[in-house]
Amino acid sequence: MEDKFQLYRKWFWVGIAVGALNMLLGIIYGIAVWTEPPGHRKEGVIIIFWSVLAFLFLYYVVGPWLAELGVLPNLVLVPEQVGQQPGVVPTLPTLPAAQ
Repeated sequence: MEDKFQLYRKWFWVGIAVGALNMLLGIIYGIAVWTEPPGHRKEGVIIIFWSVLAFLFLYYVVGPWLAELGVLPNLVLVPEQVGQQPGVVPTLPTLPAAQ
């Protein structure tokens, strides 16, 4: 029985690593562990919680920090221009007709 727990503990840490790298896969793996017949509900909930927590940390802390350093692009979809109403998409200039 102890060997089975040792093997499962390895897969628990794999789930934690997957959850830190990819939230969706971490949640899927956490649900799979949570619904496993022997009953590893506690480990499944920990993996799901860790996946969501890692995503929130990366999205709200690491992402803006990397954008501030210039590693990630600072995405501004609609640039604000002087004298333009906020949220209005500027039109493209028309080209002169070819002769």
